[in-house]
Amino acid sequence: MPGQRSKLRSHQSRPFNERRRRRVVLGYAAAITAAVSFLFVSSRLSFLPALSIETVEVYGADASITPAMETAAYGAIQGSYLGLFSKSNALIYPGSAVAAAVASLSPKVETVSVELSGMRSLAVSVSEKAPAAVVCADLPNWDENGALLPESGCYFADEDGLIFDQAPEDAGDLYNRYYVPGLSGSDRVIGLFATSTAEFKSLQGFMDSVKAAGIRTEAMLMEDGGEYELYAHNPPAVSTTSSEGSVVVIHFNDAAGLRTERDNLVLFWSSMTDKAKAAGAAPEWSDIKLQYPPNIDYTETK
Repeated sequence: MPGQRSKLRSHQSRPFNERRRRRVVLGYAAAITAAVSFLFVSSRLSFLPALSIETVEVYGADASITPAMETAAYGAIQGSYLGLFSKSNALIYPGSAVAAAVASLSPKVETVSVELSGMRSLAVSVSEKAPAAVVCADLPNWDENGALLPESGCYFADEDGLIFDQAPEDAGDLYNRYYVPGLSGSDRVIGLFATSTAEFKSLQGFMDSVKAAGIRTEAMLMEDGGEYELYAHNPPAVSTTSSEGSVVVIHFNDAAGLRTERDNLVLFWSSMTDKAKAAGAAPEWSDIKLQYPPNIDYTETK
């Protein structure tokens, strides 16, 4: 009868289902055992002395800080991952952590690369930042002839405006120079930003384009509220062989945008200089004010 066949099939399927469940359980147990065994063996192998990094050498950094960098790099490969795998293993050492530990010791560091030197040593190569500007944490000082005096409280800044090293007094005019008196109250200037990166890059572009237009600049004072003073040399007199004239103070701000201020300055400077040269003279201003477009106010010294 149909009912009897159904009971028979149900009765015969129970042992089969039980055997299948046992096989699944045994399969899981075997997989877990294999995984645990693999982790155990791999863990023990990762601690083998033959695969362990014993020394770290740093290249390219300032000699005064190289030992500290080597210590930091070596410290980054101590310990283990989750208590299972040695961080000093040459095959799985944490290269990014080593680089971060080295870079954190000095704002002078630009890049850090890490690679094995054999199987027992780590080579860490450091490149240092190139100066993009000089930043002085004070007001400018002038001598009786109107020339900027050398400053001891000046620093090198990178292209983002990060101050990373002390600058020598004789840094000269190789770099754009900024005076930022707001930094003078800081206990430690190195590691700070001269201003926001966006503002710093805009000012760098302003200075570079003004120089490209033939205006010889000395420095810039960064005041509060987006106000600036640019110190530049008047055009040399036609009758002399001097390469520079007296200093003129150029006042401007970022209300209309630094590009507009630059264009206005370059146009004014060029037209006034050409006009003076045509008359056999040279302009000599004590100050130029760009803040009130379209007018440009200026004061001549003679």
